[in-house]
Amino acid sequence: MKDNYSRSIIEDFSNELFYEIFNYLDGYHIYHIFSNINYRFQQLINSSSLRLKIKHCSNISNEILRFNKEQIYSLSLNESFSINLIDSLFIYLESLRVTSINSNELLLFISNLQSLSCLRSLTIKLLQCNIKDSQIYYEIFSLKMLKYFKLSIDNYSSSVQFSSFNRNKQMSHLEYLIIDYQCLFPSITNILSYMPSIHYVSLMKLFYYDSSLETNYPSIWPNLTHLSICLTT
Repeated sequence: MKDNYSRSIIEDFSNELFYEIFNYLDGYHIYHIFSNINYRFQQLINSSSLRLKIKHCSNISNEILRFNKEQIYSLSLNESFSINLIDSLFIYLESLRVTSINSNELLLFISNLQSLSCLRSLTIKLLQCNIKDSQIYYEIFSLKMLKYFKLSIDNYSSSVQFSSFNRNKQMSHLEYLIIDYQCLFPSITNILSYMPSIHYVSLMKLFYYDSSLETNYPSIWPNLTHLSICLTT
């Protein structure tokens, strides 16, 4: 009797309450646990009202990505994937984290993100990089709705001679920038000059050399409220 009573109480939960519970679960676990219980749960997880966060870690996650693009608001891609995976059908995608992508495909991948009108946060981690960081930022600046960007690159140093951008290109609306690779202050000031709205900057591996921080730089970041610097030599 006790078991039957417990089941009846759970079945009386409102859809809204289940959606609230689902907010605390990864999309993979939602499908793994609830998809085959009964018709009601099948309808719940396929409803356009459900928003999913997905960590791309298995074959079932691939299926979720293929058939539920319009439900996903947060996505982490931790394995090899096709750069064509992300398309305009991800209409609610707000946060994207990519930890394994070939640097030779990166620019095209970022360019494809322009179709995502809701994308606010982007994190990219590269194990190696065969292109200039300036080329990456050039493409990032084309993502008009992006507010947060973190770029991590292992075993990489930005060039002292930072490539110039096209001044006709629209300024970035980024507000948060985290740079996790060995960089130089002159190149960073060049990057930031294209971010008039920036107010949080973290330089996790700023390379220090004589006089690199002694130059007087213009006050070009009127909205900057947080600057974190970790020096490396």
